[in-house]
Amino acid sequence: FMAMGQMISAIAHQWRQPLNALSILLANLRFEYEAVCQDTAALDVAHRQAFDILRRMSATIDDFRNFFKPGREPEPFRVVAAVSDALLLIDASLAQHGIQVRFTARHDPVVHGPRGEFAQVILNLLGNAKDAILARKPARGRIDIRVMERRGRAVVAVADNGGGIPPEILDRIFDPYYTTKGSQDGTGLGLYMSRIIVAEHMGGALTVANRTEGARFVAALPLSPANARFGDVP
Repeated sequence: FMAMGQMISAIAHQWRQPLNALSILLANLRFEYEAVCQDTAALDVAHRQAFDILRRMSATIDDFRNFFKPGREPEPFRVVAAVSDALLLIDASLAQHGIQVRFTARHDPVVHGPRGEFAQVILNLLGNAKDAILARKPARGRIDIRVMERRGRAVVAVADNGGGIPPEILDRIFDPYYTTKGSQDGTGLGLYMSRIIVAEHMGGALTVANRTEGARFVAALPLSPANARFGDVP
C-alpha cells in the first residue's frame, strides 16, 4: 500500500501541471473572446463547465492521495464514511457500465483500525462485484451495500447479481495467489489481503456466500469504545 501511495503522489504531481496549464488557457481564451464579441452568454456557460471539470479532476487527485496515504495509524472511524471513500473512487466506473449501486445504512457504527486499509477492502469488493457483473452481463447490473450493527458488531455486506462464485472454488477464493481472472487481469492477492486486513488488523472476519443472484461478502468488525462518544469521531 505504501508503494501505491508513492505512485499516486508521483502521478498527482504530473497531473497538476497540465491542469494548471488548461486553467490558464481557458482564462486566455475567455479574454480574447470578450475582446471581439459582445454576447458572451454561450462562452460563460462553457467556461463554467470547463472549470467545474478541472476542479473535479483536481479534487479526484486529492481523493486518491488521501486514500492511499501510507503509514496511517489505527484510529476510531465511522464505517459509513470509509465505505463512501471507496465508493467515491469507483462510482464513475460503475455508472459507465450501467451498474446501479444501492447503499443502505441502518446504523453508522464506529470501529477501530486503519481507515484507509479498510476502505481499500471495500474498494476491492466493489471491483470484484463489478467484474462479476460484466462477465455475466445481467440485464441490469446491481450492487447492494448495507451497513448495520448486529450483536455488538459492525457489519458491512456487499452483494451483487453477477451470478455467484462456482461452489467448487468458494472455499479457495481467499487463498493467496488464487484468482479466477487471467494472469494479466489479477494477482490473486486482493481477497487474501482483504481478509488479512479485516482479521489481523481489525480483529474482525470477512466471509462470502452465494445467494440467488450472486455473491455476498460480509465484513464483521468489533465496535470501537468510541461508539459511546459517537459525535467526536470523524
